[in-house]
Order: sequence, then C-alpha cells, then structure tokens
Amino acid sequence: NETTHLDIPGNELQFNETLQVNSTLGNEDEITLLIAASLVADTMIPTDIKKIETNQPMSLNSLPGKPAYILSVIQKQSEFMKSIPGSDRMSAALLPYTSGLKPTMLPLVTDPTISLGATSTVHFPPSPQLPGVAPLAHSILISDLVEIENGKNKILVPQPRWEIMGIGWASDVQLPAWPLAGTTNRMRVGITFIGSSVSANNKLIPALDDSLIEAATHVSHASTDF
Repeated sequence: NETTHLDIPGNELQFNETLQVNSTLGNEDEITLLIAASLVADTMIPTDIKKIETNQPMSLNSLPGKPAYILSVIQKQSEFMKSIPGSDRMSAALLPYTSGLKPTMLPLVTDPTISLGATSTVHFPPSPQLPGVAPLAHSILISDLVEIENGKNKILVPQPRWEIMGIGWASDVQLPAWPLAGTTNRMRVGITFIGSSVSANNKLIPALDDSLIEAATHVSHASTDF
C-alpha cells in the first residue's frame, strides 16, 4: 500500500496580538461571553473566548495584521448550555474592534406566542431597546421538532420549514395560508429582532438584500414550542 506523508505546519496562525475590551457584567441571572474573531480571506476565524467575571477591562487574543471583530453574547444562566424549551434565547452583537471598545447588547426578550386557526398569527414580545441601535428587520422561523436518539438519550432537533423576514420590528405577523400540519406533533416558532448601529448613525434605509447583512450589528432572539 502506498503511503502519503504530509508535513503540515502547526504554527501558521499565531494568536499573539492582544485586544483590550472594556467589558460590562450583565444582570445577575445572565451570563456574558466575549469572542474575538479575525477576518481572513472573507472568513471569520475565532481566536479567543472568555466569560465576563468582572467589570474590569479584558484581554483577548487575535491574529496580528488582520481585521478584528468582537462578538458579545448574553444568555440566561438557567438556559445556558441547556436543551430545554426556550433555551436558545440570546442577544448578540458583532462589532469591529476599536481601541477602548465597550460592547453593548439588546436586552433579552420574552417568548413569542402563536395563535393557530384559519389564519395563524405570531405575536412578538415587546421589542428590545438600546440607545444607538435602530430597528432594521425581523425574522420568524417555524420548524418541525423531530425526536432522534443520541446514545441512550432522545433529543428534539428543529427542522426548519417556513421562514419570514420583514423590514423594521413587528408586533404581530399574520402568516400566509401555509399547511402547518406536519409529520410531528410539536413545532417551534423562533423570532429575531435585527438591529443596526450603522443604520442609527448613518440613517440607512433598511432593505431585504445584501445591505441588511452588511448593516446588521445586533440581534435578540427567542422561541416557543407548540
């Protein structure tokens, strides 16, 4: 049998640049994570992750000479790393790194509700508010919940079926006449508020195109099973 030998360098990427970030602790029942990422060939490469423990400045490692970004994430302590309904609740912000950056995030939101009938309506929770972040868009994702075996355990895996997006932040969205009956008895509706500090600063007019992806900086997400 032929054998191929490959000499692959293990030190090609060296995360030896330090980013100083002014961190802020969240509410007592929340956990906050900071993730550093470097942009390499149009791809975000995570370079460091830390849990915020104090209100002191934090150091994160990054790739030297590459554009750096800071991803901030908050979740409830009781839902972090859990598989219970609603545990995908989160708020996140992705911002370019600048010296003295102090990330701020949209507040966590409560679960949405859905009214099923001849016409079905998704009811959004009260919208999150953060000075300097403007409403950009909202999304709704309806998924089947399929039970699969994972070793000795059974877990529910969401399989997306329908997705809706709209400009601005909604309070109620009436769904089209979709056949919601499926192969499973359980479904999940997830909602996301999408905000933009770019839009707030530059008065960007939101549109459902590539400009939405470029402008989005903040999201707050929650879901409910039915």
